[in-house]
Amino acid sequence: MSSFEEAEAELAARNIERALAIYAGLEADCPDPDRLSAGRWMCHMLASDYEQAWRESDAIRRRGSPDVHRFWQGESIDGQRVMVRCLHGYGDTVMYLRWLPELRGTCREVTVQACPEMLPLIRAMIAGHVRPSRYHPTSENPDVGHGSLADVCLVSWTAQGESDREHWDVQVESAELPYLFRATPPTLPAPVHIELPETQRHAIRMRMGERTRPRIGLVWTGSNYDAARSIDFGQLHGLLATRAVEFWSLQSSEHNQDWTAFCAERGWSARTFYTNGETASEITHRGIADMAAFASEIDLVITIDTMAAHIAGSLGLPTWLLLKREADWRWMLDRDDSPWYPTMTLFRQKVAGDWAGVLSRVCDRLRDWCEEQQA
Repeated sequence: MSSFEEAEAELAARNIERALAIYAGLEADCPDPDRLSAGRWMCHMLASDYEQAWRESDAIRRRGSPDVHRFWQGESIDGQRVMVRCLHGYGDTVMYLRWLPELRGTCREVTVQACPEMLPLIRAMIAGHVRPSRYHPTSENPDVGHGSLADVCLVSWTAQGESDREHWDVQVESAELPYLFRATPPTLPAPVHIELPETQRHAIRMRMGERTRPRIGLVWTGSNYDAARSIDFGQLHGLLATRAVEFWSLQSSEHNQDWTAFCAERGWSARTFYTNGETASEITHRGIADMAAFASEIDLVITIDTMAAHIAGSLGLPTWLLLKREADWRWMLDRDDSPWYPTMTLFRQKVAGDWAGVLSRVCDRLRDWCEEQQA
């Protein structure tokens, strides 16, 4: 095993200090400085040292050549026409667009390009913006960026001509926005509020019926991008035995077969955010915003690391996030809260693959939560 591979193995195991020590030994005569910086960037982000991570990003940029596609290269964007490209996952889009208000307050024009399925939700985010705020405002600068989002232009990946070069001066991938604003955990802006149409929320309330017990939304399976994030439905039966609450699925239709069968066995309604008569295409193209409207009527969301976690956190809902041991950098290490979403509680695997231990702690906490709701 090479030194690089050894460092990356320690990083994968989340042994951050050991990984950084190996990377330090490689620095003097490094054959691949960008790979070195990328590894150290991940270490620093996991350790909550964002400032040091941005220094690694700076080093990578200094070694790079000019970008013919005019992606942001560290230059000032003041007064520029900026195209924000949302090229990562759905959850990433929700998380990173919290910088839209500050971006709009800095730039002459802002255009956001996203996949068609995300457009209704992003419109709701734009509609919900009044004025950005900080979780930790300073007395010198309590409100950062007062730009209204009303004139932010929103275009689809599939739109012809609307994202052509003559309409912007520089383009930024949405995942670069934390770096562009040199964010640190204490200075993360609040998520942009999602303002869902009352007609949409009313329709959801009518479908859900009269509330008789606290409602809990569940997500246990995500995309195939990282199967280790998902939980086998059979492992949820202990949690689902809790009788003081009403469980609802926030899963998309392709992952709901086990849930549908479970509900049928108990004589429950389907308890999903879509109706059985809808096609998969209808759910996909309207479903993300509908799922957000559905979640807004839920009292607590219990979810794996997927888009639902970001939507619930942006809605300000109590959210319990179930994480694999080698969780993504944004959740950092050894903490049960998140500066990204103040209403979120993290439940981490102590041993890789051990969802039973996580769910046992969730069940214990849920009993306490139910008592609090009844008090």
